[in-house]
Formats: sequence, C-alpha cells, structure tokens
Amino acid sequence: MLAGGEIEKAIRWGFFAVAVVLVLSWAALIVLAESGDRLIWGGATVALVAFAALAFWRPFWGVCACLLLTGISLSYLYGWRDPTDGLYTVVEGAHLRALGLSINMDSMQASFLLITACMILFAHRQAFPALKRMVLPFGAFLTLAAVSWALSGGKLYGMKTFASLATPLFFAAAVYAAVNPGRDRLAFEKVFYLAVAFSIGAGAVAQLLGGKPLLVLSKGTLRFCGATSPPAFSMACWAALALACSRSLRQDWRGWLLLGALLFLVGATLTRAHMMVAGLVLVAGSLFAPRRKFRSFLLTVFLLLLVLFAFWEPVQRRTFGSGKLSGYLSRFFVESKIGGAPGPRVYASGRRATWAAHWQLARRRPLLGHGPGSAYQLSDAFNVFSLRTPHSEYLRLTVETGLLGAAAYFGAMVYFLVLLFKRRRRDGPVAIWTDAAIISLLAMMLLAVVANVFYVQAFPSAVLAVVAVAMKGSDHKASPQGTEGE
Repeated sequence: MLAGGEIEKAIRWGFFAVAVVLVLSWAALIVLAESGDRLIWGGATVALVAFAALAFWRPFWGVCACLLLTGISLSYLYGWRDPTDGLYTVVEGAHLRALGLSINMDSMQASFLLITACMILFAHRQAFPALKRMVLPFGAFLTLAAVSWALSGGKLYGMKTFASLATPLFFAAAVYAAVNPGRDRLAFEKVFYLAVAFSIGAGAVAQLLGGKPLLVLSKGTLRFCGATSPPAFSMACWAALALACSRSLRQDWRGWLLLGALLFLVGATLTRAHMMVAGLVLVAGSLFAPRRKFRSFLLTVFLLLLVLFAFWEPVQRRTFGSGKLSGYLSRFFVESKIGGAPGPRVYASGRRATWAAHWQLARRRPLLGHGPGSAYQLSDAFNVFSLRTPHSEYLRLTVETGLLGAAAYFGAMVYFLVLLFKRRRRDGPVAIWTDAAIISLLAMMLLAVVANVFYVQAFPSAVLAVVAVAMKGSDHKASPQGTEGE
C-alpha cells in the first residue's frame, strides 16, 4: 500500500497532469477544428498557460486573477441576452466547431478556473487537507454522477457537464489551500469588490466605445448594458454583496457604505433580477443582524422597495412593461395565448410547464437519472417553448443524477451550512466571512429552485470561495498549533 506522503504526491501530480492534458486538448481542438476563429482561441489557450504559471508561482495571485476574470465573465461580456451591445460580437462569434461539436467561450472560462485550481493544488505540498475539507463532502454526489454517466453510455456532453459541476469544488479547494486567513483575508475581500468594479467598468467602457449610453431602455426595461446585465451582475457580485452585508451586520461603517453603494447599483437598474437580489440581501440581513436598529432599518428599506414597485407607475412601466405589475403577475399564473393561438398554461414565466415535462423525464430513471448533461439534450423530445433546461437546479440534478444524486448534492450544501452555523461568532474577522458564506450559500440554494445556477461555474465558484475562506479561518482559529492572530 502507498504511504500517506506517496498518496499526497500522487494526488498533486494527478492535478498537474489534468492541467497539462487540458491545455494540450485545447491546442489540439484548435488544430483539428473544421471552422471557427482560431486566432482568438489560440490567444485564450496561451492565456491558460499564463494563468497556470501565475498560479504555480504565486497561488494567491492566481486565485485573485480567476475571481477578477469571473467579475468580467466572458459569457456575459459579449452581450448575451443584451441585443443593445454589439461591441463583443467578435468574441461572441469565436466558436470552434471540432469533432462534430460547437464549442463556445463558456468552456474556455471554465478551463481557466480548473487549470488554476489544478496548478495551485499541485504547487501546495499538502493538497489533501484542502480536498478533504471542500471536495470530500461532495464525494457521494461525484461518485453517483460518474456512475450515472457510465450507465448512460458516457456521452461527451455528459463529461462536459460533469466537469462544470466539479470545477467549482476544486477551485474552492484551491482557495482553501492558497489563502492564509491571517495574512490574505483583507486583500481577498478587496478582490471581490474589485470584481464588482470590473463588471461595472467593463459595461461602461463597452457602451462608451460603442457609442451607446450606459443606461438604455431595452424591451421596456431600464438597465445597465454589457457586463452589467442582470444575470452577470447577480452572479459576479453576490459574494461581494454578502461580505458587505456581513460587515453591516456588525455595525461597521465601511460595511454600511459598501452595502448602500452596491444596493444602489442593484436598484438603479430597475430590473426584476436586480430587485430580487436586493430583496434577498435585505431580508437575509434583517434576519442575521445582531442589533434591533439595523434589522428595523433593513426591513424598512425592503418595504419601501416593495411599495415603490407596487404603486409607482413609472417604475412599473419600466420594469414590467405596459401591463404594469398586475399584468406581469397574470402572465405568471393565468392561462396565456402564444402567437394568437391557445397555448398551454404558463406558470412562473413558463417554468411550471417545463418543470412538469422534466419531472416526467426524471420519473423514467428516478434513482440514478439519465446522465450529466441529459436534461438539456433530452428536452428536445418535448416542446416547452424555448426553456430547454429545467430552470430548477434540483430538478435538473434529479433528471441527470437521479434522486440519489440530487439528495447527495443538496446534503453537501446542508453539511457546509451546519458547520458554518456551529462556527459562527458574534465578533472578529472570521465571523464576517462565516456570515457571508452562510448568506451567499442560502441565496444560491434559494435561487437554485428557479434557475440553473450550479451549472454556471462563475457563481458557485465565487460562493464556494467565500465558504473556503470561512472554513479555513475557523479551522485555523480552532487549531491549537495556529500562531497567527485573527
């Protein structure tokens, strides 16, 4: 049998091998591609090597670079869901077609996260504790997902989805290994806020260079453009919002200022997605706030926002269109007509219909599912408007990995929450990160009810990075060998 040191060494070299194979695979795909912009993809592959070198040389810098990249997520920067921004059409069109598949920039950004994580875990001489803390809780899920993938025939799309679920976990392990809570905590916190500034700044520059205003009326909604579209802002900024909220809970004036500024940016866009984020922050803050005055303040702001959106007609018109709030709610819950012909009942913007269809799909293989990636591929078998994904992460996990896989993933999240609640303190820097981890984890689990958030690597990677710092800080504080003060 291998000794403990040999196992550790084998694990580290295994991650190095994954990083090398991944870079070589991208290079091979570029050479073999039947079509696509090889220049952009070649540059991105060179950047992968640069990220790997940075992560090996300075692991903490590598983690920070990845988080800043998350803040200007390429999948949103080029204008997805935002037809008013055409500046990034070159990046949008940079798809490779190789081996009969069309590959987009989402896969490349996931590779940045995974390669950085692999090189950090290779560079650290004690990678196993990080894997044990951040990845092992998901061990049952990863095993079940692999079994489901094998039983479904091991299709390529399944492997890609499996990698997208595993990447945030390995990135969290890399954060746990690289970040020293006593030395790097404040710098790491600043990185999250810089990610917010990058997102907003990129959107502003895009509009200035493109000759368009930063704020535009798009499809009846006043919104920021470019990198600050609602999905991107919600995903890139949630960790920063959670940190700012946690600071505010402790009556830190910097936290009040940060939270006020971020919520202003969220609310100023007057979009449903942003208002949902602002509401979640306010409600979570009112539940966690240790002081009655601050709880009352947050609840008052939340009620004012509700009144504003319910009764102020200009805001209703910009946010919900000509139908105002009542018309918007009716589209959620009453029978609708599509294209002038009677259509199916539309609940929750069409979600109820696609939920019912995907649930029928899940019942065909309830225990282990149809394999990772199958929820998107098999949805072609039924026509549920344009919602090809279940728009519920728990339902998607049930379709792809069965009830056992969904329960295993959900159980790992609950495990983290339980540990964080047990380690929660009323004062000290570690408590700020612990509260932020609890808030962001709960928000991600809540959003997962109506959106496929686990599959988008940027969001869970940022949230699990906060969890990793909180866990590392708590472990360090509890360790009798710890010498650095918090």
